[in-house]
Amino acid sequence: MCGIAGIWLKHSADPQRLDRAAALFRQSLHHRGPDAFGLHRSERALFVNLRLAIVDRGAAGNQPFYAPGRRQGIVYNGEVYNWAALRAPLEAGFPFVSHTDTEVVLASWLAHGDDALAALNGMFAVCLWDEDRDSFVLARDRFGAKPLYVYEDEHCIAFASELKALLGLEGLDLSLDPQGFQDYLAMRYNLAPRTQFRRIEKLPAGQLLRFEGGRRQPARAFAALEIAEPAPDRSAADYVDELDALLTRSVRGQLMGEVPIGVLLSGGLDSSTIAAYVHKAGANLKTYSIGFPEVNEFAYARDVAQRFGLDHIELCITQDELRAQTDRVLRELDEPIADPACFALSRLCQRVAEDVTVMLSGEGGDELFAGYAQHQLVAQEGQLSRDAAFGQYFLRAAYNPDANDWLRDKALPAAHLRYRAGFDRADTLLSGMQTYELRTWLPEDLMMKADKIGMAHSLEGRFPFLDNEVFAFAARLPRAMKIPAAGASKQVLRDLVARHLPASVIERPKMGFSVPPGYIMAPLHGRLMGAIEQLRRTPVAEVLDLDAIALLMTRLYSGQPVAGFKAWNLAVLLLWWAEVYPTFLPRPAPAAPLDLPSAPVAAAPVHHVLCDGGLSNRFNALIFALVLRERFGGDWRISWPINNWCEAPFDALFECDLPVDDLSIEHYKAHEREHLLLMHENQLGFAPEQLVINRGLRGYADYAAPFASGRSVVYYNNLIPDFVPPEDLARALARLRPNAAVARRAAAFVREQRIGADVIGLHIRKTDFGSRVDDAALFEQVRQSPARYFVCSDAAEVNARFAALPNCAVFEKTALPEKLVAGAGWQDPTEDAAGRRFGFNVSRSATAVVEGLIDQLILSRTHIMSTSPSTFLHTARLFGSNDFLGGGPSEQGAGTAVPAAAAAPKAPPAAEQPVTQADVLDFLNLIRPWQMSSDHKIRIGADADGGYVMPSSSLRSNAVLSIGIGREVSFDEALAQRGARVLQFDHTIDASPSTHPGCEFHRVGWGPDDAPPFLSLASMSRMLDWSQARHAILKFDTEGAEWDCLTQASSEDLARFEVLTGEFHEFHNLVNRAFFDRARGVFEKLGRTHRVIHLHANNAGGMVMLGGLPFPRLLELTWMRISAASFHGHSNEPIPGPLDRPNVPRLPELILRAF
Repeated sequence: MCGIAGIWLKHSADPQRLDRAAALFRQSLHHRGPDAFGLHRSERALFVNLRLAIVDRGAAGNQPFYAPGRRQGIVYNGEVYNWAALRAPLEAGFPFVSHTDTEVVLASWLAHGDDALAALNGMFAVCLWDEDRDSFVLARDRFGAKPLYVYEDEHCIAFASELKALLGLEGLDLSLDPQGFQDYLAMRYNLAPRTQFRRIEKLPAGQLLRFEGGRRQPARAFAALEIAEPAPDRSAADYVDELDALLTRSVRGQLMGEVPIGVLLSGGLDSSTIAAYVHKAGANLKTYSIGFPEVNEFAYARDVAQRFGLDHIELCITQDELRAQTDRVLRELDEPIADPACFALSRLCQRVAEDVTVMLSGEGGDELFAGYAQHQLVAQEGQLSRDAAFGQYFLRAAYNPDANDWLRDKALPAAHLRYRAGFDRADTLLSGMQTYELRTWLPEDLMMKADKIGMAHSLEGRFPFLDNEVFAFAARLPRAMKIPAAGASKQVLRDLVARHLPASVIERPKMGFSVPPGYIMAPLHGRLMGAIEQLRRTPVAEVLDLDAIALLMTRLYSGQPVAGFKAWNLAVLLLWWAEVYPTFLPRPAPAAPLDLPSAPVAAAPVHHVLCDGGLSNRFNALIFALVLRERFGGDWRISWPINNWCEAPFDALFECDLPVDDLSIEHYKAHEREHLLLMHENQLGFAPEQLVINRGLRGYADYAAPFASGRSVVYYNNLIPDFVPPEDLARALARLRPNAAVARRAAAFVREQRIGADVIGLHIRKTDFGSRVDDAALFEQVRQSPARYFVCSDAAEVNARFAALPNCAVFEKTALPEKLVAGAGWQDPTEDAAGRRFGFNVSRSATAVVEGLIDQLILSRTHIMSTSPSTFLHTARLFGSNDFLGGGPSEQGAGTAVPAAAAAPKAPPAAEQPVTQADVLDFLNLIRPWQMSSDHKIRIGADADGGYVMPSSSLRSNAVLSIGIGREVSFDEALAQRGARVLQFDHTIDASPSTHPGCEFHRVGWGPDDAPPFLSLASMSRMLDWSQARHAILKFDTEGAEWDCLTQASSEDLARFEVLTGEFHEFHNLVNRAFFDRARGVFEKLGRTHRVIHLHANNAGGMVMLGGLPFPRLLELTWMRISAASFHGHSNEPIPGPLDRPNVPRLPELILRAF
């Protein structure tokens, strides 16, 4: 399995354009073929192959292959299983140099011309060329298992295994095809040959396309897929025996290869059949299944695997895991495909690829043997006209007849009508349905997602049912062997598997692994509305009726009935065009163009990450290198030199799947001509032509040129760029784990000392202690505080001093850093043997480095309090946000300081201690909004003061406390109108402005305790019927009284409310230490039970400066109970967000960047 691509210039040579195309193809298709890169280059043509080596895996199997004289050749993607039989008669006339199927395809084509393609039994996309005739041929296998996209205009022809490889080419006409959008909205995928681009087509399954002298010849089919329905001509047992022999041969043929192979096993009829024949072939393979905790087929799959002695692996996934994959899956699919099962398939392939390179699967069984529910229409064949049957079939097959509702052109012809003629020509209703599915659903949904998602993980899928001989058998199978009676299905297959499996497998109802779109759509409301607004400024707005789509999304997220599959079709389309498509387009070159020579043809370069300096600097370099690896592909090595900055070898600290060496900067200096150095600055005098300074690179696009150059890149830097999103860092960290012994030591300390988010973590460096930090004041603050602390330092005296405190835990160390130059200060710059100058005079033994990593792992589990900026703390926070130690993620997130469990309140420090910028930043972390993954946000109430942004679950609330209502009650009335009982409290007005019977007014105010005219929260809460309460809400606007009231309110009373929302006042008083500590205590209390999901500045109060930071006087905050929602890290939504409105409409909104 591979990736192929090419470009043919029709008129004149352009070597530079071919160079750029080669670099693009190599980068965009690397995941399809990580083992080797090869190309054929002529004056006006370029054909490339990226190889996933499975058969004859050495260099002899690399492509392109050529005929003698090198005038004819091939680049090829796929597997032909009958290659050995085809090769035998060709050996006398062709000098084979390998044992690959690729070379057999070339030899067969040279001998038989285009007719050779019909004899190929397997899956393939291929380009064959003949320079003597100035021609080339493109072809796709009969079942469409291997996609191939083709672009043509007056200047060039281009093709590729994936759409993204064409979209990245420069100078193409990417105008849109409205009919392609109609096809997609109707079918949830695009029917070949149409795509959503006017000049890009998908080659239909079983067709070839020939170009002679740059002129296109009419496409022609070399393999037809027609299902007939003859009368029986033998016994049922004879049919079963024939299928038994065919499947035996097919499975044996598809087990070929020199790599590990696995089987996807759901426990259903089709996959269990494949498992049975794998066992019959004598193969002992691993099997894999996937499911949800609440719905799965694990028991059935486990039973089948045990019967055949196969090693079975189950992957149980949650809704949160599915949602977290949204961005990745949309990119993997390459074009919009609205099949929610893609999300589960992607996670499964990710896991399977850890063990094997090839997976067998049961796709095709339902299409060949009539296993879908819509096939049961045959029971009504005598009562339905062909017109009625045609309409009924498409409705049952999830066809959307309302597709034109979402288009500007409401009169486009329906997609399925192109296949009506074939449906009508069919002998019977059943054969018409099966033929239609084999030409549409099978190649453009099932095969397309299997190829794109599997190959995104360098995993080849094989499908034993999709065998030429098995198909020929099914194409002439009588109905009685498929649907002998109403409700029955796939009879011949059931009779066959009865020889191997019990009735519990054969007779159980078809389940399939369905993923409800609602699982994934719940948190997407904001992104979808943002996508609509973004697309209004693009040509997509000329095709789609974005107003109609926006109305549908508004209805969906406000709880009105909307067909889920229609909304999901639109969601995938919107996100693909707004967020994925722009990433595939040509990228501008870096500001200073680089002269980067092309890569060698035969093998891909090996890139290196040079991890040098202290441990945290090395870790930063490694993590960003792993990000670059995922983004740009390629083989990578870790260079981890042993020197005074770190004497610990890599494997004493970490575990990773990359090879490691100890090459130093001196080595790369001596061999600089062999590499392209990607460095922060040129400290050591590297030749400028060998160097790219990455200090000015601002995004992934700027990094593309070095990795597209074909040269070996050495990345050497100690910082993670700011533009890297948290999800990319999380994926990189997933490739790395702490050394098992190190992790056990850290975990044992965490367990013994009960270290958690209620413990405050302090890191005190020698370079800080006694210089930047008032050590005496810090020690006294810790000593007097009832809170618990974990303290770590590289100074023995610091560790000893804090370890003596009863509220401090300190990990006991056996080694500490020492001075590199005796007599000099810790902060005196020093040079190492390579001549590099470092800002610290330090030498770290292996033991000191290992124990420093243990400190970081322990620190990652705490509520980290900054004493100064350092890479040590940054790394610890990164560990915590991604559960690097294991045992459950830290509650604080990356850079966050939100305690998750109850802790004793900190004793206020001395009154004279000023509020510093660091204090303010820590305070901000307490109210940094989180992203809900289980719900989305809506606005309830007025579009000005009085409206609040809430989780959508609040619309189902039946219990609301509304405190401090004043004259604005739109929020209360909106919930009362939906059936909520709203208790209103305000001692400053005589009566409520609302007349709605659901609103009950009480002329009392909110106080810290019960003292007329005030009631405490406990007393107000007792007025609600908690036995019946659902999604309870506490809403308040009390002009500053909230601080005392929330301070005195119990956490138990607060935790009864699912949502807390209100206005917080007087933030200008944060400069006062007493007020600061009281406000911080309130937010820490709320943070034990709830998380902030929305923050907005009330523009009526303006801004003040606190510690050099602009801070609003008034804030509106919405908190969600932790136990009532799932969260996916911190939100990156701008403040104000799309649901916010200015409280005072005539004044501008306050933009909060510091949050």
